[in-house]
Amino acid sequence: DLEFRAVFNGNGHHIKNVYINRPEESANGLFGYVRNAELKAIGLIGPLTFISGNQSVGTLVGIAENVDITGIFGNGRVVGLEDDGAHTAAGGLIGWARNSRIATIYFSGEVIAHGDDAGGLIGSIEGDSLKYSFSTAKVRSDYHYGALATKSTSLSVSENYWVTGLNDDPYSSVGLSRSLQQLQCATKSNQYQCSGYTVFQSWPTEVDSPDEPHWDFGTETQLPGLVLSGRIYRDSDGDGLIGGDDLLPNDFDNDGVDDAQ
Repeated sequence: DLEFRAVFNGNGHHIKNVYINRPEESANGLFGYVRNAELKAIGLIGPLTFISGNQSVGTLVGIAENVDITGIFGNGRVVGLEDDGAHTAAGGLIGWARNSRIATIYFSGEVIAHGDDAGGLIGSIEGDSLKYSFSTAKVRSDYHYGALATKSTSLSVSENYWVTGLNDDPYSSVGLSRSLQQLQCATKSNQYQCSGYTVFQSWPTEVDSPDEPHWDFGTETQLPGLVLSGRIYRDSDGDGLIGGDDLLPNDFDNDGVDDAQ
C-alpha cells in the first residue's frame, strides 16, 4: 500500500528481464503505486520480461495517479488475471493511469487481460493526456481492449499510433492506425511522402529537444527509436525485441528470415 512520491530519472539506462509473477496481488510492475511523482528516461527490456497480477498490471507501473511519465520504453509480456467482470487494467507499460501526463513512450510485446481493459501502452486511462507515443504490442482481452489504451471521455490525445493488423477491431480507437510499413517509411517527423499520411506530426527530435527524450526515425525500413541520454532504443521490425535482443532486426514480415539478406 506504500506510494512512490518522488522523481525517478533513469538517465537512459535499462533494466533487463524484470520478472514479477504475483497472480493474487494487484498494482504490479517495477513500481506498484505511484502518486504525485515523475518517472523519466528508463527502459524495461529482455526476452524474459514478464509481469502478472490480478488488477492494474504493467511493466513500468501498476497504478499511476497524477504522474508525469516521459521517455519510457519496454517489451515483454503482461498478464492481468482478474476475470469476474471487474476492470483488470493490464497495459504494456502502465496498468491504470489517472490524471497523468504521458508522452514519448512505446511498448512492443504482448498484453493479455482475462477480464476487462487491456491496452498496448496503458490498460485503463482516465483524465490523462497521451502524446507522441506508439505501440506494436499484440493485445487481447475477454471484454474491452485498445491497441494503445481503453479510454475515458476526458482523455486528451495527440499523434499516437498503433499498427494495423495486429489487433483486429479494438474496442477503443485511441490513436491512429497505420500499417507497419507506413510507420517504418518515415525518416523524419511531419513526413507525408511514402505513407500517404502526415505521420509523427510534432514528435520531438534532436533538433527540438536534444537533452530530453526524443525520437530518431532511422531509415525507411525502421520504426522510430527512442533516444535517451544519447542512446537509441529501437525495435526496427516490430517483433517485440529491442536492440541486441533481436537476432533478426530486419525481419520485417516476422517470418524468421532476415529480409536485408
